[in-house]
Amino acid sequence: AHVEEDLTVTFTAPKPANVLPPAAGSNGQLIIAPIGTPDWLMARELGEPVLLVVEREEAGRWLTETARSWAAHKGEMGRVLLIAGSRGTTGAAAMAARTSLLAGAGLVTVATPASVQGWLVGQAGPEVMTIGVGETLGGGLSLGSLGELRELAERQTVVAIGPGLASSESESRSLLHALVEGRQTPLILDADGLNGLSPWPAELRGEEERPIVLTPHVGEMARLLGTSTSHVLSDRVGVARELAVRQGVIVVLKGARTLIAGPDGKVWINPTGNAGMATAGSGDVLTGLLAGLLALAALWRLAAEEALRLSATFTWLLACVIAGALLCADATRAWLAAEGIVGDPGAGQRTAPAPADPKAPLRFVAGAAWFTAGLAGLAAFYYGYLARVHG
Repeated sequence: AHVEEDLTVTFTAPKPANVLPPAAGSNGQLIIAPIGTPDWLMARELGEPVLLVVEREEAGRWLTETARSWAAHKGEMGRVLLIAGSRGTTGAAAMAARTSLLAGAGLVTVATPASVQGWLVGQAGPEVMTIGVGETLGGGLSLGSLGELRELAERQTVVAIGPGLASSESESRSLLHALVEGRQTPLILDADGLNGLSPWPAELRGEEERPIVLTPHVGEMARLLGTSTSHVLSDRVGVARELAVRQGVIVVLKGARTLIAGPDGKVWINPTGNAGMATAGSGDVLTGLLAGLLALAALWRLAAEEALRLSATFTWLLACVIAGALLCADATRAWLAAEGIVGDPGAGQRTAPAPADPKAPLRFVAGAAWFTAGLAGLAAFYYGYLARVHG
């Protein structure tokens, strides 16, 4: 049990309850008060930290280090291959592809079942390249497309598999296993890229030169481990760490306070975010963002975990700005759609009619403050990078 506070003061460093659900939302203003504890004493008594919080300074430093030079060309900015989409779910592939471009990838290609390639071309936009490959009768990718996909993947910087993909058939599951096992680049798995390999095969392990990144929500995590969602929720940190260490993979466990667990046992907590991201498609946007930033990380020889911490922070910061803009626009209850994260915030606006309310001006002020705070944070840490990416 916990109480709702207006102000919380904790000494030396935040405690798990200050940064993890369910109590993290009840801090009010959180102040970390130094009391003179020397770093050497902390290190001697506690050892190297294994539960850490992402800080904005890290994101700013990473963006500075990966800034484009004035003479950069698209071939130097990384190549992303998305294996994604199926009948009725090409939108997921389109959002992931567009986000990879916005994240800074120089070239983005989507390999998708041939029968839906035409739909995907119209949704993803003219900058995204598409390739139609063989499919099963059920609409999944066929095992016969393995050679073509492997040849295509060899020319990429990063491969991401899953958004909108169909993997319920045994043939598609066999294809997934073969692609992961024979990978030559960093690989991101999401959605049915995870479900098609659940429970996670013990023989599939990540490697330093060929990292595997898993991006499950709680339900997908439970399927990967062959357990229940209640078990995952009872110890999100421990569950994410156990899978990451055992299989040598990077686990991005999505949810309120997303966790990033590395093979070294360290778990990073993303302290940003809001409930506006609880909508269909936000995971596809995150996968595209991870792919674009991991392509830059691979080119700049930066640690994969660092790129992933940044991408999660960027996603939630951007969501904060858009959600604030929606509240300002209507001063009534508003919802955020994932499409609004990728492009025009207006595209994500969904509002419900509301009767006249004397508190509406207060909500407008709150929305304006939220928008301003989010925009200031976003501008401070990302404006220079985005200007170089799109300049």
